[in-house]
Amino acid sequence: MNWNPEQVLKLANDNIPLLLLITLLLMLVQNIFSFFPLLLLITVNISFFGFLYGYLWSWLSSIAGAVVAFLIVRHGLQGFFIKKINQNMIKRIENNGFYYVFLMRIFPLLPTSIINTAVGLSTVKLKGFFYGTILGNMIYLFVLFLIPMGLMSEESDIYLFATIVIVLIAGAVMWRKYIKKKEQAQEL
Repeated sequence: MNWNPEQVLKLANDNIPLLLLITLLLMLVQNIFSFFPLLLLITVNISFFGFLYGYLWSWLSSIAGAVVAFLIVRHGLQGFFIKKINQNMIKRIENNGFYYVFLMRIFPLLPTSIINTAVGLSTVKLKGFFYGTILGNMIYLFVLFLIPMGLMSEESDIYLFATIVIVLIAGAVMWRKYIKKKEQAQEL
């Protein structure tokens, strides 16, 4: 059977809330277990909702999925996972909180589910996890959205993407230094 978004919409009787619920549940599963690629979900959302609404829905549902996964690990499965995760990695996460989450969202070297689990096992506050996820996913998902839209190929615009990421990382580092100086000034 060929993938045809119009057929799926007809099957769902043009029930947009049902499609939103289904894609939200798929995003939750992806954030907890990472069974299927994120690019597949993004392509589905583009097919159903168009570029702008598909991007916004993918971004919002990925944030919701990440927070739910974080909370499940933090408040329910910590005892199960704590012995399975490298404690040095947990220490690095705790030392860098927001920045670790932000960078791991932009450069997904690990599946989303592992990031959510590792940060859920750490002492990083939900606020830092949440903001790192919001900003990191906003950037990463936008780049992923450009690929199925044909606006960016993996080879052609990699330099543009690398430049944007470097500028964002430099901005995050400068912001971190500013916050540390501000905290040190308040301590005095």
